[in-house]
Amino acid sequence: MNYKIILSILAIFLISAIYAISCVDTDALGDNVKESLYNRPDEPSLQEVLNDEGYSLDADNDQTQTQIWIAGSDAEFEVKYLGVNSAKRHHFGYYFNGDLSSFVELFDSGVASVGNSFTFSINSGDEIGFAIKTYNLEGDAGDYATENSLNSGVDRAVVYENGDEFILGLEDWGDYDYQDLVVSVKFVECSSNECLEDVSIRYSYGNSYGTGIAIRPEGSGDSGWIGETPANLDKGNYELKYFIDNHKEADDNVHVVVKLDENILSEYDYTINEGSYHYKTVDFNTEQLCGTHTLSLEVQNNNECDMGDNYAERDIYIQCQSEEPVCGNRDLEPEEQCDFGALNGFLCWATYGNICNYCTSSCKLKTINGGLCGDGIRQSCEECDDGNTQSGDGCSETCRSEIPEPVCGNNILEEGEQCDDNNNVDGDGCSALCEIEAESYCGDNNIDPGEQCDDGNVDTGDGCSDQCVIENGPVCGNEVIETGEQCDEGHDNGIRCDNNDHSCDYCTNSCQTKHLQKDRDSGNDDDDNDNTLLSFSSACEPNWECSAWSQCNSGIMRRACIDTNECLLEINKPGETTRCAVQKALAGEEDEGNNYWLWVIAGLLVLIIAIIFNFKNF
Repeated sequence: MNYKIILSILAIFLISAIYAISCVDTDALGDNVKESLYNRPDEPSLQEVLNDEGYSLDADNDQTQTQIWIAGSDAEFEVKYLGVNSAKRHHFGYYFNGDLSSFVELFDSGVASVGNSFTFSINSGDEIGFAIKTYNLEGDAGDYATENSLNSGVDRAVVYENGDEFILGLEDWGDYDYQDLVVSVKFVECSSNECLEDVSIRYSYGNSYGTGIAIRPEGSGDSGWIGETPANLDKGNYELKYFIDNHKEADDNVHVVVKLDENILSEYDYTINEGSYHYKTVDFNTEQLCGTHTLSLEVQNNNECDMGDNYAERDIYIQCQSEEPVCGNRDLEPEEQCDFGALNGFLCWATYGNICNYCTSSCKLKTINGGLCGDGIRQSCEECDDGNTQSGDGCSETCRSEIPEPVCGNNILEEGEQCDDNNNVDGDGCSALCEIEAESYCGDNNIDPGEQCDDGNVDTGDGCSDQCVIENGPVCGNEVIETGEQCDEGHDNGIRCDNNDHSCDYCTNSCQTKHLQKDRDSGNDDDDNDNTLLSFSSACEPNWECSAWSQCNSGIMRRACIDTNECLLEINKPGETTRCAVQKALAGEEDEGNNYWLWVIAGLLVLIIAIIFNFKNF
């Protein structure tokens, strides 16, 4: 075959490949870490998945650091579903400008089949990344993106560039085997206004740490590159290094400007050969610097289709030399919070509800609080302060004392209550109004609250039990003669009758009739002699009762008499003359209720008549 034909075919293929990827650029965003893949023995490895799909990629060594894709013109993507090795369910899609909330789903691994393809389009200037939304068996979700910053700095995707397509191996929260979901991404069409990218700053080379600018101390060699961003530098001499790529198939003239803040460190024109690159090292010094400063690199050319990757910058920080601040010079210096000069140390005055700040004599800012309701400190204008501004807890939101209404029945003795027994029932000692109730007793003959009856005793079997509960059968004491009762005089039950001179009946506490019998004298002498001076007769006078008989020599039956008229008292029963009345008369005492002197005269007359009668007979 003619070599010209071969060259023509190769040129056409190369131009097609360039066209396919030229409308979209990629960015590593500083990712220079290649993940080590972990292979579980019970699952196929990512390498096996790639082999099964016919890819000759080395899973461990051919990774790129791509995180996002940037469209230089309107472009169409094709995504092919290559495999899934996870019990979880994945929703695959893309998002815009580092914002996962803009996620657009392309397919669900639980519905789509391996080998299915999906297409979508983006506009010129769009930046996209790819992600999976993963759901476990419990329904909990997690988002995992190609951008490390959206995964808390953890790399959740490995990316391979294979001709005109990219292979993405995505990892959920599992074992970092990067074969949980595998897809291919291809650019199938660019708009007619596409332009080939010309030059760009290489952000992703190792020493630049994703900033496009590498920094090291002068003379430190390759081991001195500083990875911090911003870079912390001491006073001294440093070198910065950068790379500029030419993507065109022609030489490209560029104008390069390197600055430290607004000071130009280097500025020059340079021609980069077709498909080649340019790098340079520039020196700078930090002796006169203090604090944060910015190194910048700008590549200028005549490209009509700028991809936005012709500018890079990196911050540096230089530790300032420590100087002792002078408090009182009205200059705010390091370690000073304030400096009011001659006013330092003068206290301010804060009114209630306000604060004020003053500067101490050591240039420290102090705050004085005039007091607030709810700060837990009782001020003079506050009735209370319980540390909050909630009402209903005893201290109102304006720090006024609250007196809550007592709640009867809550088992809390509150103001206005005499008692609180955790209920609203009367008759248990504490009323439904939480007032103390008078104590009641069963057997006091009063039917109190809680008693069904009260017959004046605590006997059972009488109709009212020892717990003052009505028993079956008659109720003794209710003034109703019922079956089994001989009488019922209510509260008068059990009161004995007076049988001094006659027999009588009374009603017992068990409602049975009790008969009392009066003993009477048969006329026998009651005092063992015939002298009637003291008793006025040989028989028992009223209110005297003969209790026993005795046998005398003459055969006359006698019995001793006892006083039943309370002779030991000072008063006789009205209308009665008793032995005790005679005894009292002889003693010179007045017999209340009788004519004392009348009886004395009558006795004397009888005595005189008896003497005269005996004298005549003599």
